[in-house]
This record gives sequence, C-alpha cells and structure tokens, in this order.
Amino acid sequence: MGDVVRGVFPRREEAIAFVDPGPVEGALSGCSGRVPPHDLGAEAACLAAAMLDATPHEDRSPSALETCLEWLKPERFFGEEHGRIWQAIEALSVEKSPIDVVTVARWLEGKGWLGRVGGTFYLAQLADATPSVGNVAAHCQIVVERWEDRLLIATCQRVAVEGYEPDAGEGRATFRAAVRAEIGRQTALRPKLAGVPIGVAVQESRAQLEAQPAGKILGVSWGLAPLDAAFGPLAQKEQHVIGGLSEHGKTALAAQVAVAVAQTPLDALGVGEAVYVLSGEMKREQFAFRLACSMAGVDAATVKLGAAGDGALEDLGWWMGWLAKLPIVIDDDPVDARTMARRIREHQREFAKGSARRADGELHPKCRLRTVLADHVQKLARLCSGCGPRADTKERIAAVSHGWLHHVAKGLDVATVLLAQVRRDVLDAQRGQKGRIVFPRAAHLEGASELGQDADTIAIVHRPELPLLEADEEVPAKWLDVAAVIPGKRRWGGARGLVKLGYRLGRFSEDLPAAARGEAHYGT
Repeated sequence: MGDVVRGVFPRREEAIAFVDPGPVEGALSGCSGRVPPHDLGAEAACLAAAMLDATPHEDRSPSALETCLEWLKPERFFGEEHGRIWQAIEALSVEKSPIDVVTVARWLEGKGWLGRVGGTFYLAQLADATPSVGNVAAHCQIVVERWEDRLLIATCQRVAVEGYEPDAGEGRATFRAAVRAEIGRQTALRPKLAGVPIGVAVQESRAQLEAQPAGKILGVSWGLAPLDAAFGPLAQKEQHVIGGLSEHGKTALAAQVAVAVAQTPLDALGVGEAVYVLSGEMKREQFAFRLACSMAGVDAATVKLGAAGDGALEDLGWWMGWLAKLPIVIDDDPVDARTMARRIREHQREFAKGSARRADGELHPKCRLRTVLADHVQKLARLCSGCGPRADTKERIAAVSHGWLHHVAKGLDVATVLLAQVRRDVLDAQRGQKGRIVFPRAAHLEGASELGQDADTIAIVHRPELPLLEADEEVPAKWLDVAAVIPGKRRWGGARGLVKLGYRLGRFSEDLPAAARGEAHYGT
C-alpha cells in the first residue's frame, strides 16, 4: 500500500541521511528562492533538553530524551548542524552511553563533524540557553510540523513538474492515484492524544487502496496459497508469529517465506521485494547451507557425511548459486529491537536507491525492504538489554515482542515474523494414549499471552509423525510427509480450520501425498 506513491514521490526522509559529511540544507530549498518553513529555536531547544535530561526518571515519567526519541529523526531538522547533533544523541542512546555536551562532542569529533556543527562552543551555548525542559514535547511538535510543511511544499513542486509530462492509460491513472494518496497522507491530521475522527482514517484507507496497482494484494505473499487464504498477506506494520516444537519446521517455513518474498516479480515501476533475516540460532553460513539443501531437496546430514551423490551435489551447487542472487540480507548478530531497526533502515535506503550489491558485486534492482524475519523470541528475550536483572522470562518476552512491533514493524513500515517455541510438555497428554495426535495451540507457546497481545497472526507448525515416531507408534498414512499449520490467531480473519502442507527434507509444498488427500492408495 502506498508503494506507487513512494516510487513516484520519494520522501525526504528516505533520500537524506546524515551519514557522511556534506551539505544537506537546500535539499528542500525554497520555492522561488524563499526559505522553507523552519524553527531553529525549537530545534535547539529539543537538542538541549535531550542532553540535559537524558537519564531515566525514578518515577518512570518520560525523560526529555525519551520524548524526543519518539518525535524526532535526523532528517526532520532543517539545520544541518542540528541534524548531525541529533544523530550523535541517537547513536549514544543506542549504545547506552551517557549523553551530555562532552560525550556528544566526542562522538561528533570521531566522525569529523565537530567543526561543521560549530564546535564545543555551540554545544555549550545550546545547553546554557535552553528553555524549560518540561516543554520539550511542544518544541518537538513545532519541529515536526515545520518538517511536514517542507515535505508538502516539496511534494507540490514535484507534482507540478510531473504533471507536465503527458501520459495516458494506466500510467496516468497510477500517477493521479499517487498524487491523491501522497497529498492526502501529508495533509491528514496527525493523531493527537484524543484521536482523530474516523473519517480521517477512512480517507487514508481509501487513498491507499486507490494507489494500489490493480491485481496486487495489500502486502506480500507467504509463498504458499493455503497460508495466504488462512492468514492473509504479510502486510506492513503487522507482526506475525510462527511457533512450533523443535525440529517441526518453523525455521524452515520462515526461510521459505523469505525466498518466496525475494522472488516477487518486479512491479510496473521496476521495483522488487527485499527481505531482512535475523538468524541468531544459526550462523549465516549454516543458515544458507540449510536453506540451499531444503530448496534442492537434499538431505543436509547426508551432505555433511560426504555420502551425497554427484547429482545431489550438483543440484545443491546450482541452488546455492541461485540463492546468492536473491535480495536477502542475513544478520547473525542479535541485538535489541531499537538497534536492529537502525540496521534495517540502512539496508532499506540502499535497496530503495538501487545501490545494494550482491556478493559478486552486481547491483540488485531497486527493492522495497518491507519483510523482516527474526529469530526465536525466547532467545532474543535472553539477550534483552532493556529488562532489569530481576525480570522473569515473561517480562523479557513481552519487552522483545513489544519492541519489535513498535520499533521495527511500525517504526520501519514492515511486516515482522517472529519465531516462537512451543512448550514440550504439551505432548504429555498424548503419551500413554496410543495413536492419539495432539495439536499444539497458541496457548502452548512460551510467553503465549505476551506474544498474543502484539501479534496479528499466530501460526503453529506441527508434524504429527514426529511425536508418534518418538513414542514408537505407527504413523497413519495420512500424516506421513505432512505438516499441519494451526491458526492460533487471525486478527483479520481467514479460512477456517488447520492447513495441511506437504513436507519433505525441510521444504513445504502445496502438493499433499495421496493419502493426505483422502485417496485410497498411497504412493511410496
């Protein structure tokens, strides 16, 4: 939704980042020589307040820094020096470092930017001349409002230029829809504490639908039609959970989804889909090896033992070469959600500009990075740095889930997919009851209630043959090489009942064995 809008009218925040020294003012230089709207006094007040009140309050009320982090980004400042100072404050916040005039100056000096912002003298001036720290929210609002005004002016200028280019048919319709959606988005009321009239939300929703190219779904596909029917698409700003017992295929399913998304054909604007994968359970080379084996239909254990035939190795090599060309980023260094969001944002910018490169040096086409797959939430919870030393597992899982939803899914406008572990004790009920198959539910996830609060969909992957084999029982023919996906939560509705998928050597498919389809015979 809104992809056409971003393709026709790129946002300033996507085009400008205070990463390397260089002029940034003038990116939105005024119309007819006029200076764009801005308020340098409000910008300076925000920076000063963030440096003076950066320590969390004992009464848990938000500090000035926490308030500013909710409102501000480097590109929202008009003054180049203010944007660079704010980038320093953000970086120190992520690193959990003290924030004051001295530490900010040291960070800027390390980047070679201290002279460009006026040196330590200007930083000291900010701290000395700050208005009341208690008014920081009002100052942040002024900064954001001026930034929104500049965006609107730039959009109107671009629309005026684009409008002179003759076009017809679907191209003209797409352009008009993009104009309506972009202008509507930028002029819509920003939600206040009291909310907005539902008519505003309806207008925004209509604009998004009008901008959506005909025949496109409002999100990306899971890559398996039964899952699309059961859960809907992987839509932006939504969080999805794939749960399951160990070795039942949740990681394999997530990896297969990543491949399916990365294979999405380029749209009419020549833009594809990229995927970011956080693999904390396996190192990146292990993840790539396992994924290639699954796609090739090769037993990974056989390959590791050196017992795979030449044909299998040839197939594996071909699939490895094919995977290497996909726009997938693999990160095997788990961190907190806020830091992860900063990493992902950098890759979003590279893919959006068309400057992201493959390992062989070739450029990927322009892509939207709007799908992020994460590791087991329980593992991320153990690494949670924002929780106190006495926080229990549920508190840590809640912090991770909430952080990924707000900093990654909503903060970056992406769909997030988290993996979650099902408690092993859910199978106790079927032990001693020969032939009974027990399907886990969302309530059986570790931290079920905490995950359920933030998740839009919960899918539980289960292979009934594994528990039966562990109990030395005969597996019914209809469950051989079959995986069940049990809907645990569907916020937006979907097809009823569990989903059956074929599963063999780590790969899911829509083709079920004959017995699973209810046929009398069963192919060997």
